[in-house]
Amino acid sequence: MTPSSSSADAELLRRDRELPALGVLLSPEELAAEIRRALPQTGELTLKRDYIRYKPGMSCLVGYTGQHNGEPLSCYAKTYHESAAVKLEKAAERKQIEGPLGPGVLILPQRKLAVSFFPNDKELHSLRRVADPASLAQLSKESDLVGFSTLAYKPERRFVARLDGADGPRGVLKLYKRSTWQRTLAQAKLAAEVCFLPQVACIREHRHALVMTWKPGRTLTEILLSGETPGAPLKAAGERLAELHAHPTVNPVEIRSAHKMQGRLEAGFDTLSWLLPAFGPLARPLWDAVQSALTTLDAGSDLLHGDFYSNQVLVTDEGVALLDFDELHLGRGESDLGLFIAHLEYEVLRGRIEARAVPALTEALLAGYRKSGDYDEDMLRVYTVLGLLELAHRPFRDCLPDWPEATRRLLERSRWLLRSTLGRPAKAMARDAAMPCLDEALNSLRCEPALLAAMGAPADARLTSCRLLQHKPGRRAVIEYRIEDTQGERRIIGKCRAKGLDTRTWKLMEHLSAAPVAVPRPLGTVPSLGMWLQEKVSGKTAWEVLSDPRGIEAARRIAESLFSLHRAGPEPERSHRIDNELAILAERLKEASKVKPDWESRIRNIAEACNNLRGKLAGRPKTGIHRDFYPDQVLCDGASVWLLDFDLYCLGDPALDVGNFVAHLQEHSLRNLGHPNGFVAVQQAFIERYREVSADPGLPEAADLYRRLTLARHIAIALQLPERRPFAERVLDFCEAELGTHHDLVVS
Repeated sequence: MTPSSSSADAELLRRDRELPALGVLLSPEELAAEIRRALPQTGELTLKRDYIRYKPGMSCLVGYTGQHNGEPLSCYAKTYHESAAVKLEKAAERKQIEGPLGPGVLILPQRKLAVSFFPNDKELHSLRRVADPASLAQLSKESDLVGFSTLAYKPERRFVARLDGADGPRGVLKLYKRSTWQRTLAQAKLAAEVCFLPQVACIREHRHALVMTWKPGRTLTEILLSGETPGAPLKAAGERLAELHAHPTVNPVEIRSAHKMQGRLEAGFDTLSWLLPAFGPLARPLWDAVQSALTTLDAGSDLLHGDFYSNQVLVTDEGVALLDFDELHLGRGESDLGLFIAHLEYEVLRGRIEARAVPALTEALLAGYRKSGDYDEDMLRVYTVLGLLELAHRPFRDCLPDWPEATRRLLERSRWLLRSTLGRPAKAMARDAAMPCLDEALNSLRCEPALLAAMGAPADARLTSCRLLQHKPGRRAVIEYRIEDTQGERRIIGKCRAKGLDTRTWKLMEHLSAAPVAVPRPLGTVPSLGMWLQEKVSGKTAWEVLSDPRGIEAARRIAESLFSLHRAGPEPERSHRIDNELAILAERLKEASKVKPDWESRIRNIAEACNNLRGKLAGRPKTGIHRDFYPDQVLCDGASVWLLDFDLYCLGDPALDVGNFVAHLQEHSLRNLGHPNGFVAVQQAFIERYREVSADPGLPEAADLYRRLTLARHIAIALQLPERRPFAERVLDFCEAELGTHHDLVVS
């Protein structure tokens, strides 16, 4: 039986004892009473919640609209974990302007919450300027403004408003938080290449603000809700989307791999499981099925909108334009199409359109898309379900009156859509003739006894699900298993190899686990499946952590963990000398020359320059090294750092691991930011800390030489991967600059 909204809210309060003010935030009446107690002269005040952002046990933010003495009012309230009292103190100290009730920010210390009245916002500092006409004109560089109209507002994240002049709309103002501003600028630069995306008229760098040109028209959402037949606009939207997907790009574009999408999905499942624990048995198979299906797909190289639904389509007299560019990235076209359809399904749940209208609306969109685009029917359905699962938290976030029931219906609809697609095993997972054991390893019933015996699980343990995380046909696969017993649930990683059990890596993991090296704990082997098992550890990839304000601290911890591997690892049977490194590089660059014959002389010069580094790296100290060390191989969980994937572990120069790590940071920056300097401070902290703990004075110079070799290898990698090919020459140019083979190059 689905719980009611009130009982589900009450259950949240019972379980989340870390946020004592959560009940106040979820009850607009109680919050209004608290405000009146703190401000006795308040007068008549009514509030209605319309937006929730909730991190269980950490914080909760709720946005409200309402009336104060008959006038409209907008505010948001935020509460923190009891240990985060310093955040309340900072909220009280920050600059503010007077609100409709007097203070711009009202601190209720006994409740551990802060109420911010529009336009006061903890993260969007420039929002205060919209309240004053002169400041708004200065911010937007638009004179003679008569006001603004809020179009969208997510407190502490983003604000969008129409700027109004006496003669009509002048433009669109967008305000961003500081931590997302650089990414926003990169996305704006990319959008400038596409005429039917929003165009920037003015950038206010120090205010983290953009002003966009104004286009008159109506959104598809407005047309849908008006009762009009939107067939023609939907077809035009499909055509426009296909045009975007085929658009070549000059500027760097984010690539969202299956791994990244799986991480987002898993975070969504964790949120749903906390909000509605009883829905776990219904939800878990859906998440696992979609994640397994994603592993069989290539990343795709279409330029995607990333947040495509009816409100992002503007119908004008000149045709159809697309709104917003914040989520532009490379991927598969089915992703945008599926998300659009998922939003239609969500509008049905909200009661805003009829269910019987969805097939016709969907077909109109797809008919337009098919004029110049192509898609796979089964994968479109998978991405539609992916879109629905990413929206699974929305009934709660959007404060729907019966949000638990709406969530249940969304999950049931997802299950129905999956039946006709993932019910066919060949479509759901990869078959691999070179790995006949893979089918059995992915069959929960058949592999359960061997797995539980191998890991010494208790008698009441059960294998509840499995999903394919990675698969390299003919070589290896990585599978996640969920085991439940009376102690709870845990996740296990199984690593299969086509050649049979990898005893070398298994023994290495046993050794490292017993030494002071932070690696996932090995649990057992299943020779019949060519598999060994290890604990799944939690955490964020180093990419995520190194990109945030704590990146320097994380870089130092990663350096310490890498040194612990070099110091404590066993002496390997295999060795990797500079001759081996250069031989591999020569082969890769030879392959690159075949792909791009017009670069043959440039690549040859790079190969020669790399070969000339041989003497400088000879005679260096040797230890056990990772040999494939880069941010994807590192998980960070608070102060803990976990090292992953030791398939290439061998005897070699530890400077190789250091240089390889730094080169990957620079390549990532080149590809996503257009320059190699996005992680400069992080790189310096990483190298310096490794030099300190290793006491190797020659380390910085040697690591820098290996960095250049890795960058040269990235030329070949970029040409191999369709999604990276547009950036291959950027890497080539940078290598020439670093190796001195192209002295007149200026890297911007």
